[in-house]
Amino acid sequence: MPTSGPLSTSRLIIDMQHTEQPRHLSYKGKSMWPCFQEGDILELTTVAIESLQVGDCISFREIGGNSILTHRICSLRDGLQTRGDARPFNDDCLVEPDRILGKVTGCIRLGAQRSVCGGWQGRILAIFYHYTGRIEPQRASRGGCLARSIRAGLQWRARSLYQRGEIKSFPSTDGKLAEYWLVDGKIRSQRTGNGWHVPWPWSLLLDETRLTRLSR
Repeated sequence: MPTSGPLSTSRLIIDMQHTEQPRHLSYKGKSMWPCFQEGDILELTTVAIESLQVGDCISFREIGGNSILTHRICSLRDGLQTRGDARPFNDDCLVEPDRILGKVTGCIRLGAQRSVCGGWQGRILAIFYHYTGRIEPQRASRGGCLARSIRAGLQWRARSLYQRGEIKSFPSTDGKLAEYWLVDGKIRSQRTGNGWHVPWPWSLLLDETRLTRLSR
């Protein structure tokens, strides 16, 4: 069902043994949607503070807490200012250098790896994600309405994908089997407790409710 409400802070939970400088983080939250989505594995690279640019994505610790956030640098004028791509306002506090864990340079989603652009490319992508990310079928807003209309109009294109799709199971780190929906050998969706999770932008084409019916 479509949902609405304020965007939650993007939080990163360390999926490795606890270290001062984690290299890989599992992403949770919505303030960087859709650049980063639930379940993404982010790759961090240690860089010199002086080399950071507006448009770079960084992971850093919250003030006075153990939680880790990831946002994009939006200004360096008065200090290191950050903001989530999906948020309308900058973060309340500047980020001190000693709280930075690293620059996000890679992202792994459903087994596929991609580079995370920063600098001027990151600045352009931030604008792109801020507006296009609102076109999401799960939203109750006008953007959600538009997304569901787009998906309904594209079902003729998705028909062949449904026909070529197959469900396969792979062992997960907790010893259980995780189910995935593959098209031509590429993972497009993962089964969750509530059905199938289809990441954006594939959610504009594939209907998770239809995947549920096909997998019965």
